Amino acid sequence: MKQRNDAVATARRFLCQWPRILAGGLALAAVAAAAQSDIAAATAGAAAADAGRPAAAALYRVTSLGPGDIGVALNAKGQVAFTHADPFAGEPTRAWFYDGARKHEIGTLGGTFVRTRGLNDAGEVTGVGDTPAGIIRSFVWSRRHGTVDVGTLPGMLTSWEPVINNRGVVAGYADGGTRPPWARAFRWSVAGGIEDLGVLLDGDPASSYATAINDAGLIAGTAWAGGSDYHAFAWTRAGGMVDIDTLGNHHSTPVAVGAGGEVAGNLTNPPDNYGSVFWWTRQGGMRDLGAAGGQGTNIFGMSRGGRIAGVIIYPDFSNHAMTWTRAGGMRDLGTLGGHSSAAQAANDRGQVVGVALTADDRAHAFVWSEKDGMVDLNTRLARAPAGLELITAVAIADNGTIVASSNAGLLVLTPFTAGPCGHVAGPIAAADMVAQGAPLDASLGFVTDDAAARYTVAWSWGDGTAERVRGVGTHDGRGGASARHAYAAPGIYTITADVRDQAGNGATVARRVVVHAPAPGAAAGTGTVMVPATRGLGAPRPGGAARFHFVTPPPQQARSAGARGRFLFDLPGFVFASDDVRVAAQGTGVQLAGTGKLNGASGYRFTATATATAVAATAAATDRGGRDGAARFGIRIWHTDPLTGADVVDHDSLAGAGAAGRALSAGRIVLQ
Repeated sequence: MKQRNDAVATARRFLCQWPRILAGGLALAAVAAAAQSDIAAATAGAAAADAGRPAAAALYRVTSLGPGDIGVALNAKGQVAFTHADPFAGEPTRAWFYDGARKHEIGTLGGTFVRTRGLNDAGEVTGVGDTPAGIIRSFVWSRRHGTVDVGTLPGMLTSWEPVINNRGVVAGYADGGTRPPWARAFRWSVAGGIEDLGVLLDGDPASSYATAINDAGLIAGTAWAGGSDYHAFAWTRAGGMVDIDTLGNHHSTPVAVGAGGEVAGNLTNPPDNYGSVFWWTRQGGMRDLGAAGGQGTNIFGMSRGGRIAGVIIYPDFSNHAMTWTRAGGMRDLGTLGGHSSAAQAANDRGQVVGVALTADDRAHAFVWSEKDGMVDLNTRLARAPAGLELITAVAIADNGTIVASSNAGLLVLTPFTAGPCGHVAGPIAAADMVAQGAPLDASLGFVTDDAAARYTVAWSWGDGTAERVRGVGTHDGRGGASARHAYAAPGIYTITADVRDQAGNGATVARRVVVHAPAPGAAAGTGTVMVPATRGLGAPRPGGAARFHFVTPPPQQARSAGARGRFLFDLPGFVFASDDVRVAAQGTGVQLAGTGKLNGASGYRFTATATATAVAATAAATDRGGRDGAARFGIRIWHTDPLTGADVVDHDSLAGAGAAGRALSAGRIVLQ
């Protein structure tokens, strides 16, 4: 076994250093071919010996992008735009563009809020941010021109959710903020400025929202169609805005536009609102793709060539990842041995990515293809530091590049080819939860292709304190660091560790920790739960592996000034952070309620329930309690529609799960 591992390590190190070796004179074709053969044999031998990995398994090189929660977009070149917000650190949100080699920070519009939304192959990023006056506007950013405010339509105040094509044309919607006039879809370009795309029907509350665009300039979105109905539309310069919902649905929302003008999205009809996926072409009109044996389907992404990625929702409220093509129809992609999965994105090489539960209820990122079926990406990493766990794959390009969330932050997975690997930081190993004043030990490891390199590690604890920068050596291409800290107050904190080489190249990893008061009546929890997609009158919210964190003070502290509860819930691209939290009830579980921000936008409310095994004066905790149903969690998030005054559900993992919520796949809940 040791000989096999050594052979693999040598092979992978050789691959990482291949350009340097060639530059040093080892460029003879015969030698190179022999080396390639030895590497392939060693790698294939290792793959065959590893459980669940076939001998011909494709491997991925890992690049750390650092913390990234929302606004993740990937282009055909493997470049990435993403945003990270630490809602309880009192710091502005930050957004980045990764050009394939290094990160560049995306500037704001003068305020403290920024969120990425789209990215084209030219490296132009769209997003939203606030001005110094606190007004939300859409922007386009590039390394050449910086951040450009696209403005808003005449008579409007704000502009939202811009998408962009490869010609630099942007589509989104503008509105009056918290008051009329209602939303209107817009188109923007450098040459033409911003223009109103119109509505399907005139009158109050006439409105329209652009959600997708292709390179030919076809824009799709949803618009008011009379009564309480909203229909999908297609807009072109020649034809204007056309209602493409010919099936008489209550609500239809486009998600993507294909290169050939195909529009795909979701249909919603009362009373259950589970709906199904639609497919529209100019020649064939709208087609309902059906439920494929389930009680509903959702689409979350589509390749430019028309491969759909989404879920089938079954009567037991489990999700199964699905894909659909015109040639092959709809397919249930299965799971990794657990009860649920969700497909997030697809490419035109026939690959689909997402998240699935394993047999032991871990949420793992997957890639699916016709040839290999559903494969756990955690078994395909060429150089993975100890403890690294990929949770959800959120995007895939046609060249096979994948973006995935992990317990070490956002990662880029590149199909393994010759090239320098740099260094990859593993996750921060620390307790998910700790009592106020108790010591918290944290450590991390990293791998590098330069065995003689020296590194520095800088720790920050999220409460305004930091460790001094320490030098770290490596041994056999691996290094590590550790630190200890005690928190003075309860809360949700983000620990970060920044690992840098002597050239200044860095990899930052982060981990959230819940600090609770060791006093009667306090409650805290953190964990992972697999949640279903949420249907509603707007675009559906993807299901998948969700992470939650909460902490509430003891009752006597809750009545005093400055003692506040905290609550955080995040799915890929969907982050809810509380403004205020109150305990609605507490017994064998805790019920929480309050208000907060969704992806940085205000005006949302929530209720949540968390149930532990027991209640005791000391911590009553469950680790991985979801396997026997002991620990459970559920949440409902909603907002009020300014047009109708009705409540609109943005996420509901209590639906079909009962008042106690869904079983944890990992985590801990403490009631005292």
